Amino acid sequence: MKARVVIDTDGGFDDIYAVCLLCASKSVDVVGVTTVNGIMPCARSAETFTNLFNHLALPIPVCMGAEEPLPHTQLDRQPNVLDEPWVKDYQNACTAACKSLQLPFVPPPHPTTQSLAAEFLMSLFRSHPHEITLLCLGPLTNIATCIEADPLFLTYAKEVVIMGGAVRGPGNAGPDKHAELNFYLDSVAVDTVLRSCASNAVVPRIVSVETSDLPVCLGDHAGKLVSFTPSGDAAAKILHELPVLHPHACAFDAVVAAYVLDHTILEFESTHCYCALSPPFHGTMYEVPAPNASSAAVLLAHVVHPERYFHVIKRCIEGTPSDPS
Repeated sequence: MKARVVIDTDGGFDDIYAVCLLCASKSVDVVGVTTVNGIMPCARSAETFTNLFNHLALPIPVCMGAEEPLPHTQLDRQPNVLDEPWVKDYQNACTAACKSLQLPFVPPPHPTTQSLAAEFLMSLFRSHPHEITLLCLGPLTNIATCIEADPLFLTYAKEVVIMGGAVRGPGNAGPDKHAELNFYLDSVAVDTVLRSCASNAVVPRIVSVETSDLPVCLGDHAGKLVSFTPSGDAAAKILHELPVLHPHACAFDAVVAAYVLDHTILEFESTHCYCALSPPFHGTMYEVPAPNASSAAVLLAHVVHPERYFHVIKRCIEGTPSDPS
């Protein structure tokens, strides 16, 4: 039986790559995509994935979600992290990826609220308890909105896998790069998710930015891969162009997506973490030696196996079943 996954994403080019890989896999069904404001605008991401699935002839629902962080999230707006040069380069790479896939650019829809994504997620997971993996590739605003509406929301998921945070190394956001962008943009959402995990004995798997720092040189192998499906072809195109799209990029989200297909790609260890809420350290993840009122038990990825990762990428692109994990 195929694994089932729903993806909550902010639409970065590595998110697009990750989604293409999962769609190409014969071992998983992508049952929905929800978008959240992050490195790319929420509405733009919704259009990107709608166009992508139309291009690939895949009937996967796309629901637009939160365009703003949760109330009380405190951001250092001077300067705005989304105005930093590396973010602009990343956003330009997203546009280039869409052009590479020959996706038409459609202006984003009018602003809406996060209710559409939240309602979709709550309905989906309530209807299929313990059957679907929740894969979070952007800020956790949509997930926290679901928790506020239903405190038991996370208990319905088969597994909760999160790409975010900088726990044991430097991040990429904040005055001193103390945080990772997804968590920095909505630290209140991170705190909400962690507290809900603690309250409901849910142990999420977190792949932090320093762990998923996988070399982009895997793109060198792209020319050796032969795809027989539209999704595999799309993944191969992005893989081949990763060094061009963003020379300093790392395949963060693709690593997490590959873990869904083969659990041996990553090794995890149990720890307790909490997320700081007050500037200038908001969004920073801290480990604690013992549980406390604001921390949660998490499984933190600490080893990634590049060869196993590439093995999964190869199987996805070439359209062969993944090894059991």
